[in-house]
Amino acid sequence: DDDDTDENGNEKGRRPRRYGKSVTHGLADFVAQEEMDRYRGFWWDEKSQGVLFVRVDESYVPPYRITHQGSDGRAGDDSNYEEHRYPFAGEINPEVSLGYVKIDRDAVLGLGTESESESESESELESELGSYNLSARTKDCTKTAKTSWENVKWFQAPNNASEYLARVNWLPDGSACVQWQDRRQTMLLLVKVDVETGESIVLHQEQSDVWINLHHMYRVLPRAIHPDECLNDIHTSTSGRCSDSGSDSPMLPDGSFSYIFASERSGFSHLYLYTYIPGDVAATLLRVISSGDWIVEKILGIDMNNDLVYFTGTYKSPLEKHLYCLPLRNASRWRNISSSNEKDNNGMRLSLRQVMNSISGGGSAPKSQRSSNRDRCSTYNYPKPVCTSEPPDPLRLTSESGMHSVTMDVTCRIFVDNCSDLDRPTTTKIYSIPEDGPEYNGDDVATGLKLRCVLYDVSKFYDPSLTPSPPELLSFPTSDGTETLHAALYRPDLKIHGPGPYPLLCSVYGGPHVQRVTRSWCQCADMRVQRLCAMGFAVVKCDNRGSSRRGLDFEGAIKKHLGRIEVLDQVTAVRHLVMNRVADPHRVGIYGWSYGGYLAAMCLCRAPDVFSVGIAGAPVTSWDGYDTHYTERYMGLPSENRSGYDEAAVFEHVPNMRGKLLIIHGLIDENVHFRHTARLINRLISAGKDYDLLMFPDERHSPRRLRDRIYMEKRMSDFFAKNLLNSSRPNKIMGNL
Repeated sequence: DDDDTDENGNEKGRRPRRYGKSVTHGLADFVAQEEMDRYRGFWWDEKSQGVLFVRVDESYVPPYRITHQGSDGRAGDDSNYEEHRYPFAGEINPEVSLGYVKIDRDAVLGLGTESESESESESELESELGSYNLSARTKDCTKTAKTSWENVKWFQAPNNASEYLARVNWLPDGSACVQWQDRRQTMLLLVKVDVETGESIVLHQEQSDVWINLHHMYRVLPRAIHPDECLNDIHTSTSGRCSDSGSDSPMLPDGSFSYIFASERSGFSHLYLYTYIPGDVAATLLRVISSGDWIVEKILGIDMNNDLVYFTGTYKSPLEKHLYCLPLRNASRWRNISSSNEKDNNGMRLSLRQVMNSISGGGSAPKSQRSSNRDRCSTYNYPKPVCTSEPPDPLRLTSESGMHSVTMDVTCRIFVDNCSDLDRPTTTKIYSIPEDGPEYNGDDVATGLKLRCVLYDVSKFYDPSLTPSPPELLSFPTSDGTETLHAALYRPDLKIHGPGPYPLLCSVYGGPHVQRVTRSWCQCADMRVQRLCAMGFAVVKCDNRGSSRRGLDFEGAIKKHLGRIEVLDQVTAVRHLVMNRVADPHRVGIYGWSYGGYLAAMCLCRAPDVFSVGIAGAPVTSWDGYDTHYTERYMGLPSENRSGYDEAAVFEHVPNMRGKLLIIHGLIDENVHFRHTARLINRLISAGKDYDLLMFPDERHSPRRLRDRIYMEKRMSDFFAKNLLNSSRPNKIMGNL
């Protein structure tokens, strides 16, 4: 009941228990590091005159003890266990506060001088810090620190989104931009904080009916953009270049700034341009930079001179990643260029800037690539942009198919491209971009780039005859026909194992923020899969609904019901291969790690007519035993979704299991505690189910030691060989779940 919880989802009227004082300053807590991708706890300002920092109070989070059962130390020795403040789903989070302290640089630089060391008596310092042999410099450091600490300013978090401090960035005027997220993770506030006065303004608000995925796609521009610049022609200097100084642009008051922020409000991650003007109640949305049924993944550079934003994304295909660019301020001079107008009267190719300076009007992306204007994943009423024209198609700079990991220099003139494909190992190349920007060649791929050098290329050592065959990429509809699933299929050697059908293994992860199937060399270089193929297995990887890089609708299909849709889609993949005579329906197994271990166990329990063998590595078995930020993002609060938590637990479905299960887990796993496996074993015993268990006393979430890895891989392959290669137990593969 919502009446039982506050605005952050915490239970009202609950008196928390204190588990001893546990307070840190300037350090990121466990949840921030593990789930929010925030590893920093302090941020120096641009002039190093002050520092923002977090205060984390974990005193009300109970410590979770992990005993080192494989240790050779004496029982009861402190070195035989470790304790973590681990906030479980539905329980209390650490209390995070943001403070600012101004540094007295003169005092710091003058530490150790005679006059300062004499100003504080040694006895007073020793009484404060204990009976240490303090040097004069240490005493002065302590005095300066005490003085600074007394002047710390603490900032109030917004009432409706105070649970998680997600990001901190400095702004050009010396204030800070702080991103706060609520407990349910359906709201994100970008708050401008004046570190001198403590005054704050909400720049803009993100809200979703699914959830808010945190990211790092926030960039403050070198200068503020006036709204008129997004409506009129791009301002140019007398030389014809797009001005980046702002001298030819409409004037804005001091303290104005512009920034780009990525949002999934349309259902796909895209870039939005904002400007804040002092005195306004919020930032103004100037224009939508990108749109369509594809996603922007990373901002790589901003070229104010040519009015371009460079980024990586999935415009070409969700199985690939490429470098693209789009106009920053004004899209009216950008459109798809046909072969008839891509050249000037002299037959010369036009640079991107020349095209933008010579063409008016706009185009639209193909309907298959274009999403509607409706914000499909949020009922929140977002403000309309100043410029309402539809964003154009992006221009691609990387021509080779595959996955491109790109790094760009600050001038947007040079970039390093690490590229691989299914049948092509990674190469590293350096390219330069013309000063006027990339050129058109009549389609969506830019020309004019110059290959400067090849840093890394193993093609001269590459012998295809010695390399395992890359997988086949497959696509097929979900069982309800609403989405398309992508899969990678690995077949055994036809000459050795014949045409099939083969015993089939599903290699799964299945959870959010991960995509297994891409056009990358790592698909071919999956050594476990290649070993299993050499043994005679066919192996398939299928990205079920819930996986990443397909948009928020595709990912959000699992909301509040983990372990349901994922199983259904894996069954669909198996049925597709059975119908195409690739897989033997009587011999189907599955394996995965972490979320994949959870999914493997769930498939064995929820689809026992399909899967007869499973290996679950470090599995989550009940979501009330995992952390707050991850679990509640996808499942909601336990108090609001009790039936969903029950259904999503492996425990509830153990009585249905008929196949063979091997559980693998490290005893000192601090992420997915071994308690998950222990609780599952209790249910297996209660239900009279057989199971196999492989424990690693000195390993954490995944075995790292070479001896442990070798041992584990052998046990896994032996387990599948024993139960599938010679098995003839019939399965009702075409039956319903």
